[in-house]
Amino acid sequence: IQALHGFEPTTTDAAVLATLTKAKAYSRRMGITYEELVRLLATKFINPASVLIPRLERLAVPFSTLKALKDGTITDGEFDALLPAGLDPAEYGGDIKAWIKDATNHARIMSLVTLTNTTDELDTCNFDAFELRYSNPNATANRLTRVEFVKLLRFVRLWKKLGWSIEQTDKMITALYPPAQLPVGTTEADDLLRLDTGFSALLPRVGVLAGIMERLGTEPDKDLASLLACFAPIDMHGSDRVTAPKGVQVRSLYRAMFLNPAMLASDPAFA
Repeated sequence: IQALHGFEPTTTDAAVLATLTKAKAYSRRMGITYEELVRLLATKFINPASVLIPRLERLAVPFSTLKALKDGTITDGEFDALLPAGLDPAEYGGDIKAWIKDATNHARIMSLVTLTNTTDELDTCNFDAFELRYSNPNATANRLTRVEFVKLLRFVRLWKKLGWSIEQTDKMITALYPPAQLPVGTTEADDLLRLDTGFSALLPRVGVLAGIMERLGTEPDKDLASLLACFAPIDMHGSDRVTAPKGVQVRSLYRAMFLNPAMLASDPAFA
């Protein structure tokens, strides 16, 4: 990890991770903007559970409150009093609190890679205080491992080499990366080996895809999502939101094809 991120070989893993954890220092070392870092964390490859993010944002409560509900340190009534008006429980399986307390859901929520203000989680303006951490509010259990930083580094390198958007690169990786080689959290050494093996299989596939696109005269902005559906299940990752300020569309192909007003009006089965 030292060589990959430009540190001296004698730098300890602990010192490297302590430096990379600082969001401002990490952005500068990787040559990316703060906005791009936020967009990276919204990708499916970096955050497999990122599909939960829109629902968590609508709850408008910090992760510490979600953990407190799960742990029983606040009551259901106290939690309800913190929620904004107008939430649709149907988006949470009909019961918001049960959805949060579910062991599988809660583990996915607490595993999200986030930008966290370690001094005041409610202060979202002071970027100097932000660190890359898991969403688990337990400071002794939320530090990122080497695996997460290697994933980020390889994503960034491929994104910059292709010249596509972050979102297009993510859709390509999640379609072509061999699922059997995704990190599973067994050990760091095993997950790093999985990333090596996975990218060794991914990169030739990217070359084939790029060659097909060149021969067909297709463009990533218009044709990538449809072309990827020839190699993998149709993309469902994304929503209707547009990431400001650059107007980056993150709508999934499934949503664009089947959840548009014309389709919903003709067949409510897609709602």
